Amino acid sequence: MITGDLLEFLREQESRFISGEELSNRLGVSRTAIWKHIHQLEESGYRIAAVPHLGYRLLESPDLLLPDEIRAGLKTRLMGQRVVCFKETTSTNDRALELAQSGSPEGTLVAAESQSQGRGRYQRSWLSKSHANLLFSLVLRPPWTFDQIPMITLLLAVAVARGVHEHTGLTTRIKWPNDILVEGGKVCGILTEMRTQADLINFVICGIGINVNTAPAGPMKTRAVSLAGILGKPVTRLPLLQKILREIEHWYLEAREKGLNIILEQWPLLSCTPPGTPLILEIMGGERIEGVAMGIDETGALLVRLESGITRRFASGEVQVQV
Repeated sequence: MITGDLLEFLREQESRFISGEELSNRLGVSRTAIWKHIHQLEESGYRIAAVPHLGYRLLESPDLLLPDEIRAGLKTRLMGQRVVCFKETTSTNDRALELAQSGSPEGTLVAAESQSQGRGRYQRSWLSKSHANLLFSLVLRPPWTFDQIPMITLLLAVAVARGVHEHTGLTTRIKWPNDILVEGGKVCGILTEMRTQADLINFVICGIGINVNTAPAGPMKTRAVSLAGILGKPVTRLPLLQKILREIEHWYLEAREKGLNIILEQWPLLSCTPPGTPLILEIMGGERIEGVAMGIDETGALLVRLESGITRRFASGEVQVQV
């Protein structure tokens, strides 16, 4: 707690040096304790100037997924008000699931620098270089019915697409139902998992993986890209994460207040398959459906008009855009 309070005060006063005596009086600990906590911060990656007779001054914060860094300037009411971070874990969804089951509040954020068992849809693995990308999960406790839960994935996709665009200036598109594309390559995947009791939803775990500074290698349904690879320069992760969390909170609270139709309104603006787009849909069992996209319905299902003129709805599948 002292280390967090010390960091907050250094950040507030970053334009000047603060004496050890002033820090000691403010935090109610000895100057020796102040020195020890300064050393702990430096070991975590913070650059702090220490000048005799002047004191300490924060020079630079690390681009690491640390609770204090994520919360600093976040300005949300719900998302990320509780933050749990790991250097490495099996998957952030696993840890978020454990926290949700123990009663952790809505908006709890779990982030990791590395995952040993990260996964996407259909149990596909999600591999990421350590300390390079954004791997995080959120605990949500939505008031919606069971058949509306797929819309959460679409809501998250809208929020992430807008957050990435606003932070980087890149044009983002959503590939139904859970991928974010930039220049035709996959930059983000979203995985939602839930726990229910009878017809009631206890909670939903929303896992998000974003290729910020590296893209995974190996075969994928969609070519993987990274934001840094497209921009030609490294991308600082923390402000991007904060922007996305604010976007998620905005759309989530709007949908709770006004209904999920606001997501249906946003979808055609961001989808890579807006109504009228020819596509191929691969469904379970390997069957390939050819047709024309007709949007999504109120449950988040994809509507496809077949050559016969019949429109079918699909709750899952892998979309390929016909060129």
